[in-house]
Amino acid sequence: KLNDTNRRAKVRVVGLEGFMRDHAIPHVDLLKLDCEGAEYGILFTLSDEVYARISNIAMETHDTEEYTTLDMVDFLRSKGYEVDFEERRITGHVWARRKKPV
Repeated sequence: KLNDTNRRAKVRVVGLEGFMRDHAIPHVDLLKLDCEGAEYGILFTLSDEVYARISNIAMETHDTEEYTTLDMVDFLRSKGYEVDFEERRITGHVWARRKKPV
């Protein structure tokens, strides 16, 4: 039954950095996120080494009690990305691409 609230399942959770390490992923051309507000926890905790291996990021953002789309934009710019974004009332969209070296 879909509405059976007494059922439980154990699920192994792996962070993005661990997933990339465990699967020996050397480079990500496009990281696409739509994770209902968890994007801040996911991206704010990645190491600079992982960011150096991600060329482009596209995501939907959700305003939370702590963060907004503009917080994500500022954060990704601080990591060396060029960022375009669209803000809406509760959600936004962010497109980030790694700046090319001169």
